[in-house]
Amino acid sequence: MTLRPLFLWARVALFLISALAFSSPLSAQTLYGTLLGNVTDDTGLPVPGATVKITHIETTQTRESTTNPAGSYNFPNIPTGTYQADLVLSWF
Repeated sequence: MTLRPLFLWARVALFLISALAFSSPLSAQTLYGTLLGNVTDDTGLPVPGATVKITHIETTQTRESTTNPAGSYNFPNIPTGTYQADLVLSWF
């Protein structure tokens, strides 16, 4: 009996164990995203302090954000889906 097939199987097993031990996990598709934008007036100037409301169409969940001094808003970590965005302006 020859030991050559045994050494071949041992090498294959060692390779597979090494590949599994030193491999990094694969990235999955993300379930969350970010929605961002800017609010400007008719002249193109930013509108600070405006309230932006988004509604997730499939779940009817809503979130609100206020624009910063540059007129930008940001909704981080929102579930994927279709959203409706509404601008809520209040004049005092």
